[in-house]
Amino acid sequence: RWAVDPRRIQHNRLWEQMMMYTEDDDYWISHTGVSYSIFGQLCRRLEQVDELRLQRVDENYVPLRHRILDTLTILRNGYRVGALETHTGHSRSSVKEWRKRICDAINEHLRHESGMYLETDVHKLKEIARGFEMFTRSQLPHCIGIVDGTHIRIRSGDLSYANHKGFKSIN
Repeated sequence: RWAVDPRRIQHNRLWEQMMMYTEDDDYWISHTGVSYSIFGQLCRRLEQVDELRLQRVDENYVPLRHRILDTLTILRNGYRVGALETHTGHSRSSVKEWRKRICDAINEHLRHESGMYLETDVHKLKEIARGFEMFTRSQLPHCIGIVDGTHIRIRSGDLSYANHKGFKSIN
């Protein structure tokens, strides 16, 4: 029913907007987390993954490049899936499924060469956590990873942890 709703937007405004800035890596990085050239490489690699190929081609076919762009935009900006619906014309359920499949494909097929993956071995996770605990100022027990630029809210009386966002955090 959603696909045939005449009120639904018929084109992907997000895709059109991003294609205007293919020469501007800073714009791409700020919106997707990767440059346009890295986006192209990621698309070419993921095109080889059988699980990402659509089985049927009809009027609702969405190219893999669009699905990857939607996924990267959600991951980079923390959008809720429903918020992206108005920019892309893609249903929430479709975007949720694409995001899951694309993240699974990156984790399964590209993790060793890209260095982007979540470790699943318990012994390696404990070793990583011990490494973070060695930093005396970190105060992050059981930490297994950090995303640069993410403010993690903490409770502390120390003013050195105050940030521009109005609360105390570790970056």
